Amino acid sequence: MAMLTTVDGTQITFAPKAVSGLADHDLNSGLIVTSVYGVTKEVLQINESVEEFMARLRITKNFAKLTRPNDFPVWINGSAVSSIRKPFPNEYMTGVKAVVFTADFTQGVKELPEEVTVAINEHGGEL
Repeated sequence: MAMLTTVDGTQITFAPKAVSGLADHDLNSGLIVTSVYGVTKEVLQINESVEEFMARLRITKNFAKLTRPNDFPVWINGSAVSSIRKPFPNEYMTGVKAVVFTADFTQGVKELPEEVTVAINEHGGEL
């Protein structure tokens, strides 16, 4: 078990394998804050950097680093990925070449589907 503290001071005990994704910016506001996906139904924001958080939990090797449409990185737990596909026409903004699905979130990324598949499988995925 591990613990995190949200930016508002809420402490949460969780299983590290529950973390399905991480980002260093809030997707909606663009604020610089680590966003944690998968621990709860909501996206959690913490004050630790993505790298510090992953190192503390010893989960760095499980996460593929990909690129969001806004050019910010997103780290996705390879074992959390259920599928990858090309985006449908007009589904995402220009530049998105692949869509990654987990049980907790869906993310469009700039890498090609083949590149995403390799990266995910190198980090525990089974695609």
